Amino acid sequence: MKTEVFATCAIVSILLSPAIGAASERTLSTSRQFILYGTDVGLRGAISHLAEETKTNLLTILRRSDSWKTPIVVNLQFSQANVPEIPPAAVHFSQTGAGLKLQLDLTISSDFNSASVERELLRAILLEMIYRQQPDLPPGTVYVDPPDWLLDGIVAVSAG
Repeated sequence: MKTEVFATCAIVSILLSPAIGAASERTLSTSRQFILYGTDVGLRGAISHLAEETKTNLLTILRRSDSWKTPIVVNLQFSQANVPEIPPAAVHFSQTGAGLKLQLDLTISSDFNSASVERELLRAILLEMIYRQQPDLPPGTVYVDPPDWLLDGIVAVSAG
């Protein structure tokens, strides 16, 4: 009987170990709006903190409360010598069958700049705010990005 229980536990442990390993490569921010993926837990934590701080600063400037509806997925990857054409940041905004999907891909390199990451986080947060009340837009709809002058202004005000 004990052998069967031990064998069952061992099999379950072996089967779950890849799922546990995969789950450990994900971080959920404190507000639960940002879901960060990447292999470096310290980097995920730092970007999660920066995302929450950026959102708090924006909400303070706009004098609004936090009422997000669409989570923002942030994929973190390190630059690779064999794929130099990957941009440092890319925001993907699309309609899926389940609603809006907002994804920010960040490539971390040796010339990492937190101000540029903050700017891209602002872009994603503002897109979520702009389209929050329109979750059922038809696929293929052209989305309008927040203007660069607005992003630059918010970064400047929050820095000051």
